[in-house]
Amino acid sequence: MHKLVKSYAKINLFLKVLNRRQDGYHNIDTLFQTISLHDQMVFEESGNEDFQFECNIKTIENEDNIIWKVIQLLQFKIPKDSKGLRIRLEKIIPMGAGLGGGSSNAACALKMINQHYQLGLTKNDLIQIGSKLGADVPLFIQGGLARGEGIGDKLTFYNDQPNFLYYVIVYPNIHSSTKDAYDGINLSSIENQKYSIDELLNGIRNHDHSKVYLNIYNHFEDTIFKKYPILNNIKNELIKSGADTSLMSGSGSSMLGIFHQEDKAIKSYNILKDSDYQVFLAQNQF
Repeated sequence: MHKLVKSYAKINLFLKVLNRRQDGYHNIDTLFQTISLHDQMVFEESGNEDFQFECNIKTIENEDNIIWKVIQLLQFKIPKDSKGLRIRLEKIIPMGAGLGGGSSNAACALKMINQHYQLGLTKNDLIQIGSKLGADVPLFIQGGLARGEGIGDKLTFYNDQPNFLYYVIVYPNIHSSTKDAYDGINLSSIENQKYSIDELLNGIRNHDHSKVYLNIYNHFEDTIFKKYPILNNIKNELIKSGADTSLMSGSGSSMLGIFHQEDKAIKSYNILKDSDYQVFLAQNQF
């Protein structure tokens, strides 16, 4: 068995923090979209019953990596005397970037282990297991366009394909802390009341560019831009390079330029690719 799998990134086209829960987490309303930017994962049988994990970034091969947590959750379901798997991960998606790379890797591992050992876990089973690993993991079990509620793990998937298909992603090599993003959030902000995820979805369904761009929103920008003013500069650079609109993905620090014309996205990418940042060109992935 030798299987090469693409582990796709995600972006948030909308993210609003609603309130703080008694368990310390926050309820949010967000719109996810998986995109073509991806890590690569190779799954093959090892020579014995042990699992092995290797990565091109050696510092994340340790036992705290989410891949080991997947293995620990599923190992008791694997038939005895089965050979283990050697899992090799090539990281391309930046870490700490708001692009869900680790969660995507976990979802790929869940699906591949289930498939290889014929565990018979359904999609809903995998989503439930994935939710124990992180709020974003269930998204990657299916992928595509999805609304996330609760802590982001209550998902509604849509067949609508957004009419803006192309993205220039700029990662300024800043590891943004999700905790810092939530700690500084203003839950009583009047500004965020003018943005509507329902209007955004309506715009997507009706291919209404103006309605889409008027309702794209990330609540965390207020907090994270204060800590890292360079992100607002990048947002302006993306608009200047031709983006229809721009926003931060997740808790950052990746900035997105969003385009509905491929040639404009390529032009923007070519303008920005030689900067000091990591720059990627991507499109929707379903």
